[in-house]
Amino acid sequence: MIVCPGDELQTTSSTILGQGVFTKQKKIFSSILGSPESSGNVLSVRSSLCKSSYSAIPSVGSIVIARVLSLAGTHVTCEVLISGDHQLSTPFHGVIRREHIRETEIDKMRIDDMFRPGDLVQAVVASLGDSRNLFLSTINDAHGVIFARSGDGNSMVHESPGVMLDQITGLREKRKNALR
Repeated sequence: MIVCPGDELQTTSSTILGQGVFTKQKKIFSSILGSPESSGNVLSVRSSLCKSSYSAIPSVGSIVIARVLSLAGTHVTCEVLISGDHQLSTPFHGVIRREHIRETEIDKMRIDDMFRPGDLVQAVVASLGDSRNLFLSTINDAHGVIFARSGDGNSMVHESPGVMLDQITGLREKRKNALR
């Protein structure tokens, strides 16, 4: 299981904080992208980014983590950082086309209500695309934004489908968030 910064972790009353976690309002959250680990009473998150793989190449059907670089009227440009459980030695370029963002109301959708530059997105490789880009899809409800920062630069958490919340300012922003 991979957790993102801001994801709440399961704990017990005797949990001791390890690396990659923080506490807020008596709850424990991940501070990094990685896998939760328990050793005795110590809860930590091991970074996914420390497992570099030179042989990992995304293939059709692979679950990937990508960073949004830019938005256009018809697509989102990304760089694919992680494929499966492996950090890629060189990021791949990816594109999420408008028709691969969600299944319904495609013509009513505004891309800037779905993603923002800097968002981390979990997607599936829909096709190997052309010579420059992988084509990615977030149609499945489990795919979409997994980490975002608000306009004020604070980490945001999932509030409801299509909405993320800045817990510090209370600001809500629209996103095509991944439902877990």
